[in-house]
Amino acid sequence: MRDDLRLVLDSTTDGQVGIADLLAPLRYRSSQLLEAAGIDSYWHLHGVDELELDGPRGLDLLRLLQEALTNVFKHSRATRVDVSLSHEDGRLRLDVRDDGGGLSTFVHRPGGAGLTSMRLRANRLGGELQIDSTEQGTRLQVGFPLTRAARLGRSG
Repeated sequence: MRDDLRLVLDSTTDGQVGIADLLAPLRYRSSQLLEAAGIDSYWHLHGVDELELDGPRGLDLLRLLQEALTNVFKHSRATRVDVSLSHEDGRLRLDVRDDGGGLSTFVHRPGGAGLTSMRLRANRLGGELQIDSTEQGTRLQVGFPLTRAARLGRSG
């Protein structure tokens, strides 16, 4: 609950917020948590330094990523997770890969709403969640279009 409140506070803004700045607190907190569980996390940000999102879109991106990392932490039995966020052709692409046991370890848990929530958030962002999972790991991808203002970012 505390982490959810932090995400809301981190993404609350009257205007646009830089994506790199938006991700920093989540990256810090999740990396500590994953490391304590013996999971190495590697973050790759490409072409996002000047990009900005408004508060609601930023919150959807943060919560989608938080849920993906929570699944890695709680269910995957992974030793490594790679998080990549890149900007290409007016689209933002999120890619989360782990080397865990695949979705079969948790996908049929009663009462779980994580995957449904991630799909809804991806749809609100204008993208579609794609998940590929094998016994060697899981890859979650979502790409969504950026508005002109988001692409321009701080440079105006």
